[in-house]
Amino acid sequence: MAGSRIDHNPGILIYDHMVTLPEEIAFIWCRPKALSAMLFLLNRYVALLGNICSLFIGFLLQSDKRLDSNS
Repeated sequence: MAGSRIDHNPGILIYDHMVTLPEEIAFIWCRPKALSAMLFLLNRYVALLGNICSLFIGFLLQSDKRLDSNS
């Protein structure tokens, strides 16, 4: 149960990024950059990259476990 919860969290974050991208473009990218906009972008994309990395690491660990169990 805990493994499936961890696997779905990055998917929800990626879905949120895709859904809110038009608003991000309109309100952040098409306006002059303020400190608040820079902090928003830093928070948004550091979290996204961290979740993508953890997703890949999780998949790599799972594939290593399967390879070890087949040997």
